[in-house]
Amino acid sequence: MNQYLFITLLSFCLLSLNSCGSDDSKADTPEAKKALLEQQIKEKKSDLAKLSSDLQKLEGEYLTYDPDYLKKQEESKKRIITTDSVRVKNFDQFVEFQGQVQTKDDFMISSDMGGVLKSLTIKEGQYVKRGQLVGRVDDDVMQKNVDELNLKLNLAQDIFQRREKLWNQNIGSEIEFIQAKNNVESLQKSIATLQAQRGKTNIYAPNSGVVEEIFTNQGEVAGPGSPIAKIINTSNLQVVADIPENYLTSVKRGSTVKVVLPALDNEEQTVKVSKIGSMIDPNNRTFQIEVPISNKGGKVKPNLMAMVEFKASGSNNAVVIPTNLVQNSLEGDFVFIVEKSDTSQVAKKVQIEVGDSYEGETLVLSGLKGGEILVADGSNLVRDGERVKILR
Repeated sequence: MNQYLFITLLSFCLLSLNSCGSDDSKADTPEAKKALLEQQIKEKKSDLAKLSSDLQKLEGEYLTYDPDYLKKQEESKKRIITTDSVRVKNFDQFVEFQGQVQTKDDFMISSDMGGVLKSLTIKEGQYVKRGQLVGRVDDDVMQKNVDELNLKLNLAQDIFQRREKLWNQNIGSEIEFIQAKNNVESLQKSIATLQAQRGKTNIYAPNSGVVEEIFTNQGEVAGPGSPIAKIINTSNLQVVADIPENYLTSVKRGSTVKVVLPALDNEEQTVKVSKIGSMIDPNNRTFQIEVPISNKGGKVKPNLMAMVEFKASGSNNAVVIPTNLVQNSLEGDFVFIVEKSDTSQVAKKVQIEVGDSYEGETLVLSGLKGGEILVADGSNLVRDGERVKILR
């Protein structure tokens, strides 16, 4: 009914102003215009007073049919809000940093002897065992040298045996006997050396793992010590991450962390830190941590991106509120709470000091004790001291 009378009054005023517009055009002097406006204001105030009186009479008459009419009007003026509570709970803040999967079991297959790679029995992606024969360098020249020395050795041994028989019969000189014996021993040592070198033409896997890449193919020349293939052991993996120095006291060797692998449908593993870097990187002020991870099924690959999460701080019996209810002003952070009395509920502005935030919750350091009723929906519209109506 208030709205209906207000609209009627507004329409009446607009019509009156329009009707007076033509009179305004007749005013030729400022004094005349002023007098005209004063007269119009006086008339409108009189009209407004009459409408207000009529409204009171109508409301009084309406009260006989609806005794709660005024109470309803008062309720309609209240701000409608929803509420939340200030909680007291254990509050833990977790932080997350990006890392990378690495393997320390990364080996190169190489040959001790240089030469043409006569055979290579491995392929990329193949699993090899430690000590497995994987290739051979051409040893034909060495074999020919061994065969030639064996012929010389046979001759030297025959001469030595003849000299020895004569020496035993006190025939011949001692020098000839010693030279024959020395010649045999020298050839035997030369053959043994060549045989040892021939053994180095065999190429063995230095450790177990998967052949990741082949650098020298069969038939190509392999230099002594040059890499022929790369082996990676994917069963011994760890995640390496750089952590800002201000978390140096939050994570230690043996600390429990959570590793998430986004590329593997956010696979999670809860593991312990195995190593903490012994220095701070001066370029980005971080230290490095290592955490071992399982590779059951062989899905985890070196250089895969990983997220490392650990607890940065924790508080027991902490005052915690939803982060989205914290508002800011020049005076600082604040929230609205509901103060109840026997007859009304009003919104009260409370200045607070906030701490860390995590997953939609904020730690309150001062200003709230816990148990207060927070204004939730409507907190951006309500005013300090405004009467409110709680929807839920």
